[in-house]
Amino acid sequence: SIMNANGLYSGVEGYVIPGTNSGVGGGVANGVYSNEGKMINQPLLVGFPGAAAAFLLRKIRTRYTGAAIRVRRSLDNTEADIGFDADGNLNQTQLINFVGAGDGFVSIWYDQSTSVNIAMTTQASQPTIVSSGIIQKENNKPTILFDGINDVLSTGNIPFFRNISAASSYVVARWVSSPTTLRALFFCSIPVSQTQTRFFLGGGNASGKYTIGSRRTDGDTTTLRNTSVDVNTSSLIIQTGFVNYGIQLANIYINGSEQLSQPVNPTAGNTSDTNPINIAVGGQSTAASNSNAKISEVIAYENVENRLGIEQNINSYYRIY
Repeated sequence: SIMNANGLYSGVEGYVIPGTNSGVGGGVANGVYSNEGKMINQPLLVGFPGAAAAFLLRKIRTRYTGAAIRVRRSLDNTEADIGFDADGNLNQTQLINFVGAGDGFVSIWYDQSTSVNIAMTTQASQPTIVSSGIIQKENNKPTILFDGINDVLSTGNIPFFRNISAASSYVVARWVSSPTTLRALFFCSIPVSQTQTRFFLGGGNASGKYTIGSRRTDGDTTTLRNTSVDVNTSSLIIQTGFVNYGIQLANIYINGSEQLSQPVNPTAGNTSDTNPINIAVGGQSTAASNSNAKISEVIAYENVENRLGIEQNINSYYRIY
């Protein structure tokens, strides 16, 4: 890396890591303030590449040239792509200029990693990002509101999460209403059967519960293996740890603290698995499984990535805890 005249180091993909004397709050590698006192987004995938899916409302790859989301406005049902501002945040000016005083709904959430975009063509099932001209926010950052009735964004036949022995996912979300039945925030499965679930991250059967579960991909039809943990109602980071085919090596961290650890000896994945895979955010294949929640970002890996580094990056941006 080379230091420039401003005391900044240029890194991979042109990523700029502020030095210790830059900005109001001093330089740290994950989330700093500029001299104007505004948060600078630090592209996460520069330091932690290889994500299989990355749906965010901030730019996390400096070389990514696409939009963040595609939005439909209630005024005339016209759709437009909404990108990022100069700091890598969602371009809120562009969003409000397009939507106006009405409502804005997300029809596509673009993937910044491998182009596995999630979408919804049914207008009534598109989640909300603008309500009466006001952007939905959590911790003063834009977020997407899922109504818990029929809102969901999904895609099918993705080329990931097949022959793997581990997966990890990071979700920034907050329940609007506590789930009293099993509700999904992030879901991955073979579409022909929910008994063949790669991983499930969502709300359980009791108020204020989160659940992680896994099922085999080789025809196992036993009950979903899951564990619930208590969480508060504020914005939070959830990290689901090492999930194996039907055997759960679950480490759940909420706001930086480990909530669950279930060490089990791993077994090899199903190397003959060629089934199509579906993923969904905000729900799964049935409306009864959809979550009434605000979801700000979802990142998933086919391995167990550097939890501490990724959590630090996310928390530095959202300032959750």
